Amino acid sequence: MRVAIAVSGMGFINRGLETWGCRLVAELSKSRKLEVFLLKGAGNNSGGEYRLPCLKRNSIIYGGRSSPIGWGHRLGMEELTFSIPATLLAKTMSFDIMHIGQSFRLLFALKKRNMISSEIIFMNAAFFYPKSNHIWVQQPAPYYLERAEEKGIDTSRWFVIPYFVDTTKFTPSAESALRRELGIPDDALVVLSVGSITKRYKRMDWLIREISKLETSLRQKVYLVISGQIEDETEEIMSIGKDLLKHRIVFLTNMSHEEMPEVYAMSDLFVLCSAPESFGIVFLEAMACGKPVVGHNYPVASWIIGGGGDTVDMTREGRLAEIIEQYALDDNLRREKGGKARNRAVEAFSKDKIVREILHMYDEVHSS
Repeated sequence: MRVAIAVSGMGFINRGLETWGCRLVAELSKSRKLEVFLLKGAGNNSGGEYRLPCLKRNSIIYGGRSSPIGWGHRLGMEELTFSIPATLLAKTMSFDIMHIGQSFRLLFALKKRNMISSEIIFMNAAFFYPKSNHIWVQQPAPYYLERAEEKGIDTSRWFVIPYFVDTTKFTPSAESALRRELGIPDDALVVLSVGSITKRYKRMDWLIREISKLETSLRQKVYLVISGQIEDETEEIMSIGKDLLKHRIVFLTNMSHEEMPEVYAMSDLFVLCSAPESFGIVFLEAMACGKPVVGHNYPVASWIIGGGGDTVDMTREGRLAEIIEQYALDDNLRREKGGKARNRAVEAFSKDKIVREILHMYDEVHSS
């Protein structure tokens, strides 16, 4: 079976979707019954990987970070231009399945007209509900299937298979040299957040302000570490952080995925302030490392976290600060929730379990 994984941002964007594509190709390549290809927007052409020309969302054509053209419009243009060579390659290579992580609408349209023989599985971005019956859909959480059924959408070609985490790579660790290298005291509580250093999506500024609301005596013991990719709003967020938290905030920019286990290891509590977050692979990574996690009280985050942490209304000022204070004052709470987080990651989102489900999905789609 010939399977192509297509993610246009692969090679120049380092986020959840790109991480998903990279890890999925690595795991599927171990299967003897699959021939796996990666279609990406940047990088080298080698070993089944194809760099496809496209107008990238961060192209200098748009005028850099101060561009008046919105990020969504730029992403849409990237997906459209990427889908043209992807379509040509699909016809040339005769893929049995194209597993795509974005809304490549040209592929959808051509498939509807039977101009592409490959079966298309769309790993849904969760907020977009394709209504056509000519493609297959992989949803990462049950909530999205339930919402679609409420809207009267035919979900007979849908699967619910979440993202996965390598629980042998992301695993509890007693200590991290990185914490000492950054000069963080041993008795400090380290709150970690991982994601693009932005206001509009990851709301890193909200996290900074919530920590600044802690009582003065407690605030001095809490350090915030933010690890993520630099964006157009990053400089402003760094300025807010240094102003409100002084020396108690650390920014780790553009860390590689291989370095992330040590980043998680040095933390005591993981927080993601997106309201909402469509899924959040970083939740899985933190949980696999035995860290209690806190997210917005969105059904998807609640389902992912289970008993391994808490969800709060991230739009209500002061609520996150209250939860952080509880964890800061209660070592037993951190240990209890951290243990449950690890168990949840292993039982529900481990690499081997999810990859088996994906292979079963491929078999069902291919034999349909």
